[in-house]
Amino acid sequence: MSILNLTWSRAQPWDVAGIGASLLCVLHCLATPLLVVFVPTLEIIERPTHATLAIAILAFGMLAFWPGYRRHRRWRVVAAAFVGFGLVSLGVVAPDGLMSEPTEQAVTVIGGGTLVFAHLCNAFFCSRCPVCSGQDCLGA
Repeated sequence: MSILNLTWSRAQPWDVAGIGASLLCVLHCLATPLLVVFVPTLEIIERPTHATLAIAILAFGMLAFWPGYRRHRRWRVVAAAFVGFGLVSLGVVAPDGLMSEPTEQAVTVIGGGTLVFAHLCNAFFCSRCPVCSGQDCLGA
């Protein structure tokens, strides 16, 4: 059994939701420029969509990383999460003209990938925990 199989089969629900939201954000950032070419009106909702995804990523991250850190004290996982949150947020809050569109895309995609990695690490450490294996890390 590989580490990824062990991690995924015992992943906490908030880590799974965080991975899903982070991947959705990455797909959004990669697909939007292509879709805007074919449907230019999509550009109107691009900023609010990005902001909504960033808020969802932050919410799922707080629900996953805080209990994981309290239980396992893996500060590197939390540090990776903060870097990922920062990069994704930078794509939302950066004023127009500060970054080019490709730079904003790259920053957001790297941030989303960093968050996926952090969630996988958090799920891995939760699955190896003798105290909470088989139950949610939020328990006890």
